[in-house]
Amino acid sequence: MLFFHLEDKFVKIRFLTGCTWGLSLFITVNLSFAQNGDRANRKWGFHDANKINTGFRNYGMIGNWPNKPHPTEYPKGSGRYYLEGATIIIAAEIVDVNGDTVHTIVTNFRERIDYSPEGVPQTFEPLPGFDNPAGSSIAMSHLPASWPPFWPDKSEDTADPGWPGSWNGFFGKNVFRADQESYFVMDDDKDDEFDFFPDSTDSSRRGLGLRVGVRGLQWSEFLAEDIIFWHYTITNEGTTNYDKLIFANFFIPNMGGGGLGSPSDAVAVDPILPLVYAWDTDHTGPTGYSPLPYMGFILLEDPGNVSITSVNVTVHGVPSLREDEKIWALLTNDNFSIDIGNSLLQVLFGSGFFSLNAGESKTAAMALVFGEDLDDLIRNASFARSFYNGEFDFNKHDVSIGFPIGGETLSASIEINWSASGAEEPLQVDIYTSFEDGRTWTLLAENEPDDGAFTWDTTTMTDGIYYRLWVVVTNDEGVGMSLSDTTFTINNSFAAAPQVILQSPVGGEDLSGSHNITWKAGDADGDGVTLTVWFSNDGGETFDPVSTGEANDGQFEWDTTLFPNGSNYRIKLVVSDGALMGEDQSNEAFRVNNPRSPLSDFYPDTLGVAHTAGPGTGKIQVNIVGPPALTDHIYEISFDDANADKTIYDVFDLSTGELVVAAANEVTPEAEGPLFDGIRLLIEDDLPIRALTEQSRWIAGDSNYKVNVENSVISTPFPADYEIRFFAEIVDMSNNGFPTNFTVYNVTDSRKTRFDFFDGDRDGVWGAGESIIIREMFKGREKRSWRVRMIDTTTVASAEPPEAGDIFFIRTAKPFRSGDIFRFPEVITSVASRPDETLSPLTYELFQNYPNPFNPETTIQYSLAVSGRVVIHIYNILGQRVRTLVDDVPEAGVHRVQWDGKDDGGRNIASGVYVYRVRSGDFVQTRKLLLLR
Repeated sequence: MLFFHLEDKFVKIRFLTGCTWGLSLFITVNLSFAQNGDRANRKWGFHDANKINTGFRNYGMIGNWPNKPHPTEYPKGSGRYYLEGATIIIAAEIVDVNGDTVHTIVTNFRERIDYSPEGVPQTFEPLPGFDNPAGSSIAMSHLPASWPPFWPDKSEDTADPGWPGSWNGFFGKNVFRADQESYFVMDDDKDDEFDFFPDSTDSSRRGLGLRVGVRGLQWSEFLAEDIIFWHYTITNEGTTNYDKLIFANFFIPNMGGGGLGSPSDAVAVDPILPLVYAWDTDHTGPTGYSPLPYMGFILLEDPGNVSITSVNVTVHGVPSLREDEKIWALLTNDNFSIDIGNSLLQVLFGSGFFSLNAGESKTAAMALVFGEDLDDLIRNASFARSFYNGEFDFNKHDVSIGFPIGGETLSASIEINWSASGAEEPLQVDIYTSFEDGRTWTLLAENEPDDGAFTWDTTTMTDGIYYRLWVVVTNDEGVGMSLSDTTFTINNSFAAAPQVILQSPVGGEDLSGSHNITWKAGDADGDGVTLTVWFSNDGGETFDPVSTGEANDGQFEWDTTLFPNGSNYRIKLVVSDGALMGEDQSNEAFRVNNPRSPLSDFYPDTLGVAHTAGPGTGKIQVNIVGPPALTDHIYEISFDDANADKTIYDVFDLSTGELVVAAANEVTPEAEGPLFDGIRLLIEDDLPIRALTEQSRWIAGDSNYKVNVENSVISTPFPADYEIRFFAEIVDMSNNGFPTNFTVYNVTDSRKTRFDFFDGDRDGVWGAGESIIIREMFKGREKRSWRVRMIDTTTVASAEPPEAGDIFFIRTAKPFRSGDIFRFPEVITSVASRPDETLSPLTYELFQNYPNPFNPETTIQYSLAVSGRVVIHIYNILGQRVRTLVDDVPEAGVHRVQWDGKDDGGRNIASGVYVYRVRSGDFVQTRKLLLLR
C-alpha cells in the first residue's frame, strides 16, 4: 500500500496482485484541491489541430510573439503570426480592511503586471495536480503522457475517485469530441496587492478568492478549422459575495508579425455578434505577402449575460496591466473607443457587471477566430456562436440532401433540394461544393432561406468527376449539416481535363521498403488516361520523375529503399488524356525512413566524423546504405557558403584523390545527401543562430555575476564565439562613446569587435543592470547583434563582480560555412600515432581539437610531412606550461593524442581557455581550446 501526502490531504493507493484475471487497482482519494496557484507550476501547451497553431500558458495567456514556438501562427506552417499575446482579466470593486472602496484587476501576462515588493507576481497562477508533474506540457487530450496521475477535481467520484488514467474532458470522462482539448486550473491567491481578505475562515487566502478552470477546444472540420474555443469556469472559493465583477479580455494584435510599431494595424468591433477584430489596412505583410487575414475574439458567453459593454484601443503599454484603477475606468466607461495610432495597439474589451456569491460558479467563453477577409471572419464568428450555443454538436438540427446525392452526371442548371427539421427558430442555409471529393470546400450560396431548393448553374464550374455538396443550416440554437452520399460528375459541352486524387501517401506517413502509391483518376468526357509519378524530397520545391506512362489501375509500387531518407517528401501525380492534363500531390510532407547502419558497425574502433577545421556547430551523420560498396577509404567533407541562398558541400576521397560528391545542397535534417560508395550523409546546420547559454560562462576569474546573452527583435544574431576580457584600467572605447575596462574579442574570427555600452552610472565599469550590444558586419553594413546583460546579484552571498583577468565566454550556434572541414572514418589504431595511416599528408598541420569545448577529454590531431621529433605542450593563458602531451619521433602521417584535462601531476585543472602548441623542426603552430567542467 502506498500513501502520498499532498497539500495536507491523503491519497491511499492499494495494489492487489495475484488474481488470475490480472491486476486490480483501488484508489481511495480524500482530496479537495487546495488554493495554491504558484508560478513554479507554469507550463506551456500547444494547440495545432486545425489551421491555427498557438502556444498558451496555464496562467491564462495565449500566444507570445516573437518567441518561437509560442506565437499564434495562421495558417499553420506558414510562419506568419498575428497575435503578440492575449489574456483574460477579472476586475472587481471591493472594500478593503480600511473601509475604502478600491478596484482591482486579476490577470497574468508576459509583461507590465503587478509584482509584490518581494518580486512575486500578483497574478493568476496555475494550481498543481492538473498535469503530469514530470512533463513539460499542459494537460492535452491527445497527449496521455501530459495527464496527471489523478484529477484533483474528480476525487469525489465514488465509482472512480480521481479518474486515474482517464481524460478529464469537457464532455465527460474519456469523451474526445474535440480533436484537441486542453485543461488547466488557476487561482488568484498570489494577488496580495490590496488589504483585502476574501475568506473569513482563512486569513492566508488572498486575491478575490477565485479559482478559474480553463479549457481550450479545437476542431479540424472545415467549418471550425479557423477557430479555437476558450471556456472559463469561475468559482468563488471565499466567503465574500461580489456584486461588481467584470470579465474582460486583453490582446495585442500584430498582423503579419511585422514587429513593434506597425502603423497599419487597425481594430474594429461588431457589437451584435459581439466580435472585436483586427486587420492590416494595407493588407500586406512585412515581407510583402498579401492579403493578410482578419483576426478577432468573439464573446460567446459572459457571466452577467450582458455581452460586451466597452471596447478600448490604445497604444501598447498605455495603460499597463499594473494600473488597476485605469483599467477599471476603461472597462466601466461604456465606450467603444477605436484608436488606430502609429504604434503597436492594445485592445481591452469587457462585459458588463456580474455578481458572484460565495461558493458560486459562473461560466464565460470566447473564441479566437480568423478569416480570409472580413466577410469570412464574420461567417466564421457566426458559426462559432451557433456551434457553441448548440453544445458543440454538428448535428443539432436534422438536415437531409434530396438531390444530388451522388452518382449523377449533371449539366446546365440543376435544382439542389434539401429538407431540415428540429429547429424552433428560422434556419439560415449555406451551401458548399467540393471539386475534389471533400478535400477542400468552396462557398456556393450563403444566407439562403430554408425553402428546400436552390438553382445551381453548373456551367460556371470546372468539369470534373469528384464533386460533392454540403448543406449547412444554422441559427442561434445550433448547427446542422448534410453531405451528399458520394461523388457526382459535372460534364458540360466543353472539353474536360482529366482529374486525379492521390489517396496515399497524402502526408504525415512514415514509409520504408516498398509502398503502394494509390489514387483514383478519370475524365468527365470518358477519355482514357495515363499517369506520371513524380517525387520531391524538398517539400515540393522541385520534383523528379519516378515512373511515366502508368496505366490507370489505381496503384504503383514504389521502392523507397532506392531513395534518400528524408522528412520532407511529397508525391505528385500528373494525369493525361493525350490532350489535357490534371494533377494532384500530397497535402503535407511525409517521411521516407529506411533502416541505416551507423559508421561504428563497420569501423568499431572509430571516432566517427572528425571536425578538423572551421567553427560550425552542426551535426554530420554517416549512414551506411549499401555495405558491399564500402571502400574503407578516408573522406573529407568541405563546405562552401559563398552562395547566400544555399550552403553546399563537396566530398573528396583522400585515398584516391577523387571528388565523389560535388556541390550537394542537402544541408538539412530533412533529407540525406547523394549516394557515394554505399554512403549517404545526413547533415544538419545548427539553426537558428542563437546563444548557447549552457556553454556560455565565466572561464577565468572568480566572478559569480549572472550574465544573460540574448537576441532582441531589433538585432541580428551573428554566428561567432566571443570573450569579454576585463582589465584593471580603461582599455577600450564603446561605439557610443563610453570608455570601458573590458574588450570584446571575436574568438571565431580571431579579432576584436566593436560594441555599444550602456553605462548607467558612467563609471567605465560594466556592472549589474548594465548591458553591452556586440556589433558585427552584415553584407557590408554594421548592425547590432548579441545583447549581453549583467544581472543584479546583490542577493547572492559573497557576490563577486568581474575584475582584472576575468573572462566571460559566449558560445553561439554556428551554421556550416566555408572553412568547415570534416573527415571520416576516423579509426583509432594508436593513442599517440598512426603509422598505418592511409593518408600521407604533404604538409605539416595542427588541427582544431574535437570536441571543443570539451569535458572531460578531447582529441588533438596533427599531420607530419616527414618523420621527426614532435613536442606538444599545453599552456594556460598566462603562458605557464601545464602538460606535455607528446615528446616523440613518430612516422610521417596523421596522428592523434588525447588530453584528459589534467596537468603533468595528474591533477584536474580548472575550466578555462588553454593553448596547445606543436613543434617539429622549424614547424610551429598554436591553437586554443576550451575546457568546461
